[in-house]
Amino acid sequence: MIDPQWRRLYTESNLQGAWLLQARLEDQGIETMMLDQKDSSYGFGTIDIYVREDHYLKALQTLTEYIESLK
Repeated sequence: MIDPQWRRLYTESNLQGAWLLQARLEDQGIETMMLDQKDSSYGFGTIDIYVREDHYLKALQTLTEYIESLK
């Protein structure tokens, strides 16, 4: 179980995409935690990115900017 101080920000299926988002968030001073739920044998599943509750709004803004930069 995840500590209630952490809130899921985003779910990604691509490990590289999760790493890029995590790096962007940490560059903004936002502490992150990744929970990799991908099956190691078959490669399906998701990766959840969590941020501390008190940084959630800033992280959400950073996520929005990140997604816009991919367009």
